[in-house]
Order: sequence, then C-alpha cells, then structure tokens
Amino acid sequence: MEENLQQDLINKCLKGDSLAQYRLFDLYVKAMYNTVLRLVENKMEAEDIVQEGFVKAFGKLDQFKGNSTFGAWLKRIMVNQALDSLKRKSLEIVPFPVNEAAFEDDNSFEENNDLMPSPAVVNEQILKLPKGCRMIFTLYQIEGYEQKQVAEMLDVSLSTVKTQYRRARLLLKERLMTLKDER
Repeated sequence: MEENLQQDLINKCLKGDSLAQYRLFDLYVKAMYNTVLRLVENKMEAEDIVQEGFVKAFGKLDQFKGNSTFGAWLKRIMVNQALDSLKRKSLEIVPFPVNEAAFEDDNSFEENNDLMPSPAVVNEQILKLPKGCRMIFTLYQIEGYEQKQVAEMLDVSLSTVKTQYRRARLLLKERLMTLKDER
C-alpha cells in the first residue's frame, strides 16, 4: 500500500474515523488471519485472536511511530496475541533427543523442484506438526523472526528453539518425502 495513503488512514483512525479503521482492517485482515492461523491451528480461535489484535492495535495506534511498516507493527501485535493465547493454554514444547548428524543440511529434497509439492500441501503438512515445533518453525521460517527473538517470545532457551526448529524441518521433510513417494 502506498505509504502516504497508509499514513493518511492512520491519521484518520487517530481522530476516531471508523471508516478509516474499517479500511485498514480490510487491507490487513487476511494476512493477519493467515499469520495467526499458522500459529494456533484453530480457525475460530484465529478469528478471535485477530479481532482482539485489531482492537488492541487501534487502541495503541498512537504508539505506532513509523519505525517499521504498519503491517510489520500489526503483525507483531497479532503474533503476541496468538502467543498469549497459547500460553494461557500452556503451550508445551516437548524435548526431542537430538542426533546432530541427522540434521546436517540436506537439500536433496529442495534440489528436485519438479518433485516439490504445492504450497498448499506444504502448509497443510506444517499445520500437522506438533504444536511446539510448528510454532517455532512458523515464527522463524515463515514469519522471519530471528531464533533469538523466537526464544524470547516463547520464553524458552535458544537451544530449545534450535532443536524444535530442526525437529520441525526433519518431520516436515519426512512427511513431504512420504507424499512424494505416494505419487
């Protein structure tokens, strides 16, 4: 979205313009919903979190200083809302025994682009990962947060993030290879 138009909408929202709020909501709701859904896995819960996130964002709009894009600022609010919801449900990150040799960078699957499943299939398999490693994989790989940031957000150690991320990659690769073999 053009930066001036975005800033104009934000300024109108700050003055209480409900139409401007609706336009900002309409511009970002789908992206925010998809982000939250990847984290919480439940459609109704994701809808609730997005609604709560927008209410929170509009309530804190005066704190948006333009140091990042509005979308990035809003996404951070949505991710925090999703994490808070999961923490209330006691997100459990299960320890996973690590054989470091099994996690050496193996790009054999990625090298066969003709065998790569569609993004929809990959997303479906990501949603089937165990909750803890799915969250870490999503925050790091898809949403682009640094591993240290993910550790802070989830209040876990950096080594837990690394282990769970590796576990997610391994499980995802196994599932995608199984799907490939079924074709």
